[in-house]
Amino acid sequence: MLRRGVLIFLILLSGINVMSKATASTSSGITLVDAFQIGLTESRKWDAQANLISITSVGYTSSTPPSTLGIDGKREVWNLLFGNGQRNQILIINIKKGKIAITRTVQGDIQDFEIIPQSDLILDSPNMVQIAIENDVKPGEGWAKGYHFNVIKDHQALFFGVIGQNKYGMMKKLYMDKTGKVMGSETKNEGLK
Repeated sequence: MLRRGVLIFLILLSGINVMSKATASTSSGITLVDAFQIGLTESRKWDAQANLISITSVGYTSSTPPSTLGIDGKREVWNLLFGNGQRNQILIINIKKGKIAITRTVQGDIQDFEIIPQSDLILDSPNMVQIAIENDVKPGEGWAKGYHFNVIKDHQALFFGVIGQNKYGMMKKLYMDKTGKVMGSETKNEGLK
């Protein structure tokens, strides 16, 4: 139930970000690892023992310049989840243009989530773009513009994901391990247009 509530909150937060207007900025996109470092600093203010649960890039339709659409591995907006099992709380962090935009704490059992060790975040989003290109995944068009990135761990493994589209315009997600080895892919019949 907690996982569903957190996911609903993140979806709503993503929708707010997609609908908001962009303002002029010279260097607003950051990589996945940059987002993690910013989020980690903020999470440690909340709890010195906070651990990463997930990172996801978020769409921002008015992003300019195009480099902030993930083409170079940088996005303007990121959502991160951190937790500490002893507190039974999860910290939700939203980063926009390299700055903390929103933080929210929700009650819940962190045992529902897998912790991502900091030492496992060795693959950054610019490297993920290169792997996507090598595997014929192009930047998405339409509702998922550019490349999107996420990192999550389940009971089996740690997954780095990059989302774009295949040559037919269908959404394609590559899953890779921390070394960049492709573990699998998923293609949706719905196009990104």
